[in-house]
Order: sequence, then C-alpha cells, then structure tokens
Amino acid sequence: MVLCFEETFYSEDELRDGKCPECGRQVQWVREPAFYFRLSAFQAPLLQFYDEHPEFLAPEFRGREVISFVRSGLKDVAITRASRWGIVFPELHPDSQEQLVVYVWFDALINYLSGIGYGSDDPDERVKFERYWPADMHLVGKDIYTRFHCSMWPAMLMAAGLPLPRTVFGHGFWNVEGEKMSKSRGNVIDPINLAQELATQANCSMERAVDAIRYFLFREVSFGLDGDFQRANLYARFNGDLANDLGNLVQRVLTMTRRYLNGRVPELRNADGKLRGQLRDAMPAITDSMDRCEFAQALASIWEIVRAANRYVEQSAPWRLVKERRMIDLENALRELLDVISALAIITEPFMPSAAW
Repeated sequence: MVLCFEETFYSEDELRDGKCPECGRQVQWVREPAFYFRLSAFQAPLLQFYDEHPEFLAPEFRGREVISFVRSGLKDVAITRASRWGIVFPELHPDSQEQLVVYVWFDALINYLSGIGYGSDDPDERVKFERYWPADMHLVGKDIYTRFHCSMWPAMLMAAGLPLPRTVFGHGFWNVEGEKMSKSRGNVIDPINLAQELATQANCSMERAVDAIRYFLFREVSFGLDGDFQRANLYARFNGDLANDLGNLVQRVLTMTRRYLNGRVPELRNADGKLRGQLRDAMPAITDSMDRCEFAQALASIWEIVRAANRYVEQSAPWRLVKERRMIDLENALRELLDVISALAIITEPFMPSAAW
C-alpha cells in the first residue's frame, strides 16, 4: 500500500502520475502487518442510506461526489500502523512481535464518540452521550469530506450499530486576492489583526468589526464553495450593506422616534402594514435557506427587507407627516418601521450578535 503525507492510505491505481491525488506530493510505499476494517462490505448499505437520507450529504454537489466515490468501489482500510507513537492497538498482530498503533484517521473519527462519553463507565458520561448523539451536523473541510467523514465514518458507525449524524456538511477554502493562502507566500490572514484593522479604519468597536467580518464571509460566498478574500470587497460590504443600508435605516428611524415622539414607541393600531407583509412573506424562504446552510441567500433575502424599509422611510416621509400634523399616520409609520427593525435584529443575530443588540 501507499502512504501519503496527510497519513492517508492509497492503492496504486488511485495515484495521479504516481503522486498523491489530493496534495500532489510524493508518496511512500509501505509494507507492514496491519489490521483492516472491512469497508468494502458497506458499499451497498452506504448507497442505500444516502438514497433514503438525502439530507445526510451537504451541500448537494459534494454529495454527488461522495456517491460517485462509493459507487466506484470501496476497498478495505488498514486501521493500524507500525509506528512508535500513537494509541496502542489492543490486539497483537500474528505477523508482528511489536504492538501496532491505531491509524490516526480511525482514531480521530472515534473521538467524536469518546469525547462525549461513549463506552464510559461513568453514568454521567453515558447520559451526556445520549444527549448529544447523534449529531445534528458535522461541519468538515472539503479535503476530508468524501473519503473519511462520508464513507469510512458512517461505515464505522453502521458496524458499531450506532445512529449516523443527520447531516455532514463539507465547506470550501478561502483564497486571498486570487492566490492560495500559505505561510510561504506570507498572505495568511490573521482574523484578529483584520478585525483590529477594520475597527481602526471604520472607527468602530472591535465587536462591531468582528460582526462585519462574519457578515462578509457568509454574504460574499455561498457556504460550501471556495471563496476569494479581497479587502476591497470587505470594505465595500461594510460601507454599503452595513453602514449605508442597515446603519442609516436604524439611525434615521430611532432619531425620528426620539425627535417626533420623545422616544416613545407608539401603540400598534394596524398589524397588516405593507412592510410587515413583505417581511412575513419573506420569512419562509429565509428560514429554509438557514436550514439548508444557504447563508448567502438568506442574507440576500434579509437585505431585500432592509432596502424595502429604507424605501418605506422615503415613501411615508415622517418629517412631512409632522409638518402636516398627521400624528396618527406618523405613529403608524414609525411603529411599522420599529417592528421591522426589531425583526431584523433577531434574524441577523446569528451573523452579527453584537450589532443586533
């Protein structure tokens, strides 16, 4: 068998020009005694499970890659290494006088269970396992998605008679200004330094800067795809979406409420306003997008409401209603805007928890 730099075993026919198919590095030929996990026996059960539980593989395009990989045929996996470090395998191999250790990926996957009390003699730990397993979602990088978390891992759970997670989601990677992020290029982004830079440039708090960066990362690229981080786009989102659209909306409405109503929230006379209706109509799609981890789409839909609210300010013109002494209309307009801003605070909290409150 062949061992790659990432501690992944490959057969010869899986190599690409004699190199690792994932990272392109040279591989090392290894011949050693080993215990195997009979992964090949789980090809049909896995394909059946994928078919019966389409929500298990996400996003959908990565799920298709997994199904193609499993359909191409699964081979048994060596789950031990002849190494001087690692967790000692409990059985001695008949062809080896030395203890083998558990293959790092087999061990790593088991940690999802042992870390929350699986197999523990402690009753409290067993209660913890019953509470937290099965997981609602495993969020993993695309490079360890297909081979490990969506084929070997569920097969291990099936072999142990344990339930599988509801969803395994494979996320993409971020490049920087069109280039792969790497220490050798010196283009690695330190998120703390980036937040400090944004806070200084925008004259805002560190908490607001962190919120803005989180918003940008989820808004700029569909979650699951690779993204390209560009500072110019970060500042464009900050100034356009956050400062001009949302910030101006909140500031104008609160200022007019203080100026025209002494800061008093007017009573609700009509719950069927046009702006409220638009928000109500949008919520099912926003909720569905959040449930499917389509965060960019959810935020795009939320910002339609933000822009609609800004248009409503211009159309209702509270400053004109004051001059015309139409106080009931003024109160109704500001109450509708305040209600929508309150709803926006709730639905944007996952992305901007500090700014939301």
